[in-house]
Amino acid sequence: MQPRPTREARSQRSVRRGLALLAASIALSAVLVLPKTDDPYSRTAGIRTAAAALRGGAERADIAQDYVGARAVAAGSDPYPILGPAFRQVGLEWDAARHRSPHPPSNMLLVLPLSWLDYPTFVAVWSWLMMAAIAVSLWALGLRAEWAPLAAVGLLAWQPAAWSVGQLTAVWLLGVSLAWRWRHETEWAGAAVAVAALTKFFGAVLLLPYLVRTQWRVLVGFLGVTIAVSGVLIAQELVSAEGTGLISRYLDVGREAASEQVGRNDNAALLHVASDRFGWPGLLVMLMLIAAVLFTSLRRRELDRHAFGACSWASVALLPIAWIYSVLPMLPALIAAWQGRLLPRLIAVGFVAVYAIVPPYGDAPVFRIALATAALGLALILATPGSSETPANPGSSSQAH
Repeated sequence: MQPRPTREARSQRSVRRGLALLAASIALSAVLVLPKTDDPYSRTAGIRTAAAALRGGAERADIAQDYVGARAVAAGSDPYPILGPAFRQVGLEWDAARHRSPHPPSNMLLVLPLSWLDYPTFVAVWSWLMMAAIAVSLWALGLRAEWAPLAAVGLLAWQPAAWSVGQLTAVWLLGVSLAWRWRHETEWAGAAVAVAALTKFFGAVLLLPYLVRTQWRVLVGFLGVTIAVSGVLIAQELVSAEGTGLISRYLDVGREAASEQVGRNDNAALLHVASDRFGWPGLLVMLMLIAAVLFTSLRRRELDRHAFGACSWASVALLPIAWIYSVLPMLPALIAAWQGRLLPRLIAVGFVAVYAIVPPYGDAPVFRIALATAALGLALILATPGSSETPANPGSSSQAH
C-alpha cells in the first residue's frame, strides 16, 4: 500500500495541473484567432480550417457526408444522396454534383445524435469533440492527463491531426488508444477496437495482438459492440421505406462510390499508389512489407507497444482509399518506432516531416506520402526487439506490464 501524498506534494501537483491547463488555454486561443483560408492546397490550410470550424464557421469537412446522410435517415429519405444538392440544402456550397458518400452506414450512426443541429453548429460541436478525442487518445497512449490538452492543441500544427478535426479518424485513434490503455482488461479492449472498426473496417486488425495470445475474451467486447450496432442498422433497414435503408443503399451505391474514390489520382493509399506506379510487382512488394511488419511484431506474442504499433500501421496501410488525415491512427506506430535505435527514430522524424510539409491535397504529393508510410513500416521492423520468451500465461488479461 503506497503512502498518501503529503499536502505539499498535492499542492505542487495542483500547481502543475493549473499551469498545464493555462498553457493549453493560451495555445488554443492562439489557434482560434488564425484567419481562415480559401486555398485548401496550402500547407497551413489544415490548422486554419480547424480553427474556423472550432469557431463555428460553416467549413467544408469530410464529416459533412455523414451529416447529410444522418439527417436523411432522420427524415426517412435516401441516406446516400448526390452530395452537391444535399450540401446546398444545409447551406454548404461544395462542388460534388456527381458524387455520393463512400462511407459505411456505421459512420452515419455515429453522427446521428448531432444531426438535428444546423450545419455550422454541428461542425463546431463535432470539431470540439474531435479535439477532446485526440486529447484522451494522447492520455491513453501514455501522456500525463494534465498535458494532454496542450499536446492536442499542439498536434494541430501537424496536417493529419488538423484535417482530422472534420473527420472520423480521431474516433478511430481513440478506439486504438483506449485498446492500448485497457490492454489487460480484454473485454474493454475488444470494445475499444470495435469503436475503431466502426469508422473503418480495417480497425479490426488491432484484434491480432490478442488473438495470437489466445485471449479470446477480446471477441466478447468486440462482438458485443459490433452486434449492437448491427442490430440498430438492421432495425433501421426493417422499418425504412424502400430506398431509404442504410444497409441496402450502401450495397446499392456506397460500394460503387468507394470504387470511384479508389481510382482517383489523388488517392494516397499505399497499395493503390504501389499498384498504380509499379503494377503488380509494386503491389506484391507492399503486401509483403505489411506481412513482414505484422509477422515481426506478432511472432513475439507480447502485448506491447510494438504489436500495437505494427497493427495500427497495418490497419491504415491496408486502406484502399487514404488522404492526408488517414494516418492519424498511426500514432501508436510512431511511438513504437521511436522506441528503436537511431535509424527507426530518424525514419519516424522523416515520416512526421513529410506529412507536415507536403500539400494536403492533389495528386502531386501522393507518391511521397505513400513512400513515407512504407518507410514507417520498415522502421517498425527495425525497432521491434528480437524474439523473446512467450509469457508464462498468455491467456491472462490481468498480467502486469
